[in-house]
Amino acid sequence: MKILHTADWHLGASLDSVSLLEDQRRFLDWLLEVIREEGIDALLVSGDVFDLRNPSAEAQSLYYRFLARLAALDPAPVAVITAGNHDSPSRLGAPSELLDALRIRVVGGVGPRETWARRLLVPLPDPEAPRVVVAAVPYVHEYALGVSPVGLAPGELGRAMHDAFADLYGTLAEEAARRWPGARRMAMGHLTVGGGPVDRDDFPNEIHQVGTIDALPPSLFGEGWDYVALGHIHRPMAAGDPHCRYSGTPVAISFGEGSPARQVRLLEISGDGPDDGIRHRARPVPRHRSLVKLRGMEEEVLAGLGEAEFFGELEPLLRVEVTVSRWDPTLELRIREAVAALGAGGPRLLAVVQRTAGGGEDPEAHGEPVQALEDLRPDEVFRRLVRARRGGEAPDDDDALMVAFREILSAPETTDAEGGP
Repeated sequence: MKILHTADWHLGASLDSVSLLEDQRRFLDWLLEVIREEGIDALLVSGDVFDLRNPSAEAQSLYYRFLARLAALDPAPVAVITAGNHDSPSRLGAPSELLDALRIRVVGGVGPRETWARRLLVPLPDPEAPRVVVAAVPYVHEYALGVSPVGLAPGELGRAMHDAFADLYGTLAEEAARRWPGARRMAMGHLTVGGGPVDRDDFPNEIHQVGTIDALPPSLFGEGWDYVALGHIHRPMAAGDPHCRYSGTPVAISFGEGSPARQVRLLEISGDGPDDGIRHRARPVPRHRSLVKLRGMEEEVLAGLGEAEFFGELEPLLRVEVTVSRWDPTLELRIREAVAALGAGGPRLLAVVQRTAGGGEDPEAHGEPVQALEDLRPDEVFRRLVRARRGGEAPDDDDALMVAFREILSAPETTDAEGGP
């Protein structure tokens, strides 16, 4: 049996003002060809199908067109799709009854505890005699598991969240083993897991109070799973265990995702015995445009511009970050003239950002380092606001205002927190 694991499509995403829908359309065309060529029996999509909870008509059209073409394959694979933190659970799950008829299972929300087994366990490919049982766990807000950060120190919050998720995955593993004792078991998830602190460039938004506790340990999944198919982290990587994997974004949606190469994961079960392992490997995703970010002093940036490789059928995109001692009003014009001199085949310059050397301060920025707003996390923006209101005194992570802000920031939308099948 062959299974393909992917995640974090972020359909409808744009990079600054540039839509990435054409990049994503080409990926989905390629994905269909890989599914046909490899003889894939099941497709797992671990969250963040869309970039926004209210995606554009174009992004939804791209998604549903892909599902229709997937169902038209002969033979057609089973698909299991879960919601991520960027998705609306109710919107993603709204057509689930229709998609069930096409052997496409969509799980928007985790639901109450008493419904976990019915909602989340998916036997594949034949429900009557499955070879694999998948725990289709979507993004789960900690509130849905009874965890609130109010009054908890970072260590206590981390332990509470670990225990809550361990209970969820442990309950599902026990039920899967009881109902289908001869089947292999795989879990899906959309959360931040790793062997230590994660790189902030690897995910665009914090979930599960990551800013306070870093990544959760992979031990939360327990021993009951042969493979864990994860989403949320945009870099393809193992999450502390070679059988616990992030597939990463198949199409880079930020300049920080230019490397390593984008990929999907191909899994193969060779036999039905308990000692028959699940082999898995990466399948690189073709790149259709280059994303280049140049950093340094002005002369270093200009030298790098001449050495950079711009490729692909789609227009290359460029971001420039120049180290300055103070704001230079004519710098952007000089950089744009250098880019224009590259002629046909050169990149589109999206931004020229000026940064102070060594994190120093620019007196014209009122004591703040020169930094683009889009580079600041929401809690950093709020921290700067509090510091300004307090006359320069910066709050620490345990400050009551910072704790309250993180709680509000991470709270689920009450009308759409666990909606959808």
